[in-house]
Amino acid sequence: CCCRVASLGGGPGFDAIGLSLMAVMQQLHVQFEVTNYDIEATWEEVVQAVDTHLCAPLGHVARFGVCDITEGLDPAGSNSAFTAALGPAADGFDIFAVEFVVAENSLKLEATDFLLFRQLFRRVPPSTVFVFMDATHRYWAKLVAVAAEEGRFDAALPHFEAGKSLFGFPKHVLVLRKQPALRAGEVPAASASVSSRLAWFESHRKAHGEWWKRRAAGGDEDSDETSTLPETLQCDAQVE
Repeated sequence: CCCRVASLGGGPGFDAIGLSLMAVMQQLHVQFEVTNYDIEATWEEVVQAVDTHLCAPLGHVARFGVCDITEGLDPAGSNSAFTAALGPAADGFDIFAVEFVVAENSLKLEATDFLLFRQLFRRVPPSTVFVFMDATHRYWAKLVAVAAEEGRFDAALPHFEAGKSLFGFPKHVLVLRKQPALRAGEVPAASASVSSRLAWFESHRKAHGEWWKRRAAGGDEDSDETSTLPETLQCDAQVE
């Protein structure tokens, strides 16, 4: 079978390399077709080399496309190639891997109310999976809220104990999987542990925002951000 992956922020082809090697090591009977989308077009030559020398010989595919996550889907704009690959039914990909681009583009994403992700959440078919990886969990609650406004999604927060994480596995991960719409009278199930952690993450985001506002206004210039966080957040903030 074939698994089609859109790697947003995939740069030189990290996902294509990792998935191709994983398929060999785990003896998976699946072909990965990975399109690496990045705003930096110069990665294309590197991705072509990855495909030629690694992915193709192992039976997989690596492609490259330009995409700006701060812009929406548009058949004629900067995301035209991504929009075309997505297709009219938005079923061009099975998995969207979003890697270390949400936090660094947070101001622009918030200014557009996470337009690209909102459009994707609304249009993709059930069973589509989104895997967000980043240096912080601050925007997980917002992404879950946006997804809930556009469809029905299961949310998971993979977590490893200190010293027991997979080598190279990012600390902050959010996984969303779209589900079919609820039937009449059906009540969606919610995980209390996930809801609690998301509320905690959202408190962290708000505290961080307030700290930056004070800093921009000329106050707290020499203070440590963690000193202004709620006590339950300070320990986590120190190891981010």
